[in-house]
Amino acid sequence: MKRSACIVMALAFLLSACATAPTATRSGRNTEQDQQQVAQLLAISCTLPNQACVPAITVSGGAISQIPDQHFYSANHLIFWTISPASSLAGWTFVWDQTSPNDASGAINFKTTLPSPDEFTCRLAINGSVLLCFNRHSVTGRYDYRIRVQNGSTIIPTSDPTIFND
Repeated sequence: MKRSACIVMALAFLLSACATAPTATRSGRNTEQDQQQVAQLLAISCTLPNQACVPAITVSGGAISQIPDQHFYSANHLIFWTISPASSLAGWTFVWDQTSPNDASGAINFKTTLPSPDEFTCRLAINGSVLLCFNRHSVTGRYDYRIRVQNGSTIIPTSDPTIFND
């Protein structure tokens, strides 16, 4: 029980630390400094227990790369999605609203009815180039979702990836 509480507290701290308000760059694009922050975040986060890093999303020819399904077998996982460095520097970000920069509701939409509204808690970080969701895994099931990316006013949805809470 103590171990679970420690993991939850550590994940909550990491989620709050990573979800600092993005700031739009003058050009509307992410900078190389943003990419260094993403790389540092993933170098640490992807090696910790109960954390999953989905392969970076690449945008090419008006389409988004296939996002693999994810399987989780226990509670309390932090999931990271990122925009590839080349796509990010070209101006692609997860869909976000500059008036509410940490709100991830435009970036990820669950198509499956969730057992509770807080089954997945999602935030954006680093100028919209990182999307993180805390998966409580309170109920086993299949959760279909859609991720959307944008470059200026152009918005591209993904295919239909799935999170399986086994």
